[in-house]
Amino acid sequence: VAPLFDLSHPENPLARQNFTNVDMAALCNHIVESRVSTATQKNQSIKVRLLSAECYIEGIDSLLTSLVSNLVDNAIKYCGDVCEIKLRLGFDNQDLILSVDDSGEGLSSDMRSKVTERFYRASGSSATGAGLGLSIVKTIADIHSATMELTRSELGGLCVCIRIPQANRRSDLLPIAPA
Repeated sequence: VAPLFDLSHPENPLARQNFTNVDMAALCNHIVESRVSTATQKNQSIKVRLLSAECYIEGIDSLLTSLVSNLVDNAIKYCGDVCEIKLRLGFDNQDLILSVDDSGEGLSSDMRSKVTERFYRASGSSATGAGLGLSIVKTIADIHSATMELTRSELGGLCVCIRIPQANRRSDLLPIAPA
């Protein structure tokens, strides 16, 4: 975890040097496919909805894999049995939007403001963990100059939305102005 937090400092030139083209659609599909059996065992439905055909950005592949894995794993772990999980991916005004929604109990607004703190554990939670998952997600989002917002999901549970700015979008995929 320490090297991850070292990378998150804006002055660290290594963070941007390690950026490569990342196919976020393939990354998200792979992670969800690898978690389907775990979700199915809990009677959960898990789906990916791609809102854009091309979802390439500049980023650190291993960290973005950890970000998506943490979000999907948290949804599976905390939303409870017999629930729905949706991962959506697409562009909005050139920013990449990644959201993971679930139909679980969700979190109060007070809890949503605390769960990104390192080692924070919700009181009364029976799930195991160190309280680092969303803190790691927040740090990875920061490395990519992204924002992270936790809200009430349209499914009734928690929605975690990551907005990665257009500066990270591959330039060869930007729209071309009409002639």
